Amino acid sequence: MTLGQDFRRYLNQLEENEIERYINQEHINQGKVTNLFNKITSNFCVLLLILVAVQFFKDAQYLPMFILIILANTKLGNLVIIGLIIYALITRYWSVLTVLSVYMVLSYLGYYFEKKRIRLLLRERKPIIDTFEGMVDFAIILPLQLISFALALLFSGTLSIIMWIIFSIMLLYYLARCFYRSYPCYNQVHQPMMFRYAKIAAEEHLKAQKEGEEFDFSRAAKSLLETVVSTDEAQKIFQRAETRMKTFSDYHAFEAALAKVRTKSKLSANISEFLNKVRNHITTQEAQKYIINYCIAEIIEAIFGSKERILYLLHSFLGKVR
Repeated sequence: MTLGQDFRRYLNQLEENEIERYINQEHINQGKVTNLFNKITSNFCVLLLILVAVQFFKDAQYLPMFILIILANTKLGNLVIIGLIIYALITRYWSVLTVLSVYMVLSYLGYYFEKKRIRLLLRERKPIIDTFEGMVDFAIILPLQLISFALALLFSGTLSIIMWIIFSIMLLYYLARCFYRSYPCYNQVHQPMMFRYAKIAAEEHLKAQKEGEEFDFSRAAKSLLETVVSTDEAQKIFQRAETRMKTFSDYHAFEAALAKVRTKSKLSANISEFLNKVRNHITTQEAQKYIINYCIAEIIEAIFGSKERILYLLHSFLGKVR
């Protein structure tokens, strides 16, 4: 192996180490999630730990129960689970051993696929966005789900049935919200970025009022992009989005996309007439708000491709974006 090959190998290792550091410290450890599978598996993993804790309580195994409750969600969590698996194996605690084994498998799969996705995004220099950012209702739904599950396991009779009903409702709501945020794919970018935009818009509105100016959508769009990429990159993306919007350069792409779904659409048969109306409207002062959608569409294209970008913009024009 030559010196040049050794050096390239060394640089690749440095890059891999940097990627690993980012994944673990800046993303995974902060609870950010970019895919639906990991979000759902992490929820079921918590439910499995509650199942184990309740089982310990019922069998008067208070020490392992308290160790699990106190340390499972810390940096020592994995060591605690491994220790409990060994404990269950030695004591032939087969029910706990089975549940903890399932937990380890689900936990690893969720971590593996999340890590794989982030590594791919980093290598391709694509933006990384927490798909479930801004879902503030989870702060209420998750505790209710976990508490009702624990109580349903602890009690019996009518109270248990009531808790199971509450748990089922909370779980179904949680899953529905996760799928709602994940599909169509552009929602994984649009909704988190609109959550950020709400704060930026409020700040820009106050600034405009203070300076006696009108709300500047362009400045707000640039600020929004800067929450995802560097300032220089945000400026480049903004200029590209602004040019595409002003020239309506996606006309033919919109036309082709609409032609495929015309039979399912509420549009009239004359697609060209609709697009011409949009093109004329997009240049008016009233439609300057669409620069926000065009900037978000650039990020969507970077992650999911041009087809998803076109779909997102069309749904924006039609008012179908959630």
